Amino acid sequence: MALQTFPYTIIATDQSFEVRRMKDYFVVKANVEESRGYVGFDACFRYISGENEASQRFAMTTPVLNKMQGVKMKDTAFVLLNQEHFPQPQGNATIEKVPSS
Repeated sequence: MALQTFPYTIIATDQSFEVRRMKDYFVVKANVEESRGYVGFDACFRYISGENEASQRFAMTTPVLNKMQGVKMKDTAFVLLNQEHFPQPQGNATIEKVPSS
């Protein structure tokens, strides 16, 4: 099973990395400080599984974005594709627009 990933343009490459330009995109994000990332992942997964005001389901995408603060996970986010408006979450998650970078 192939997962969707958001589109990007490669602007530079090296033997060990790529520099990518991404357009604006949306994420469902859970801000939960924890040591393993399960709670944040679960909140995002519940959202894409239909735990939102419209009971709408979304495809799983890559990458899953994680931010660390020291040795703890600060937040987890799933990229949302192919829409400009998303139903509000019903759990411990928020929808955020990420500017082009």
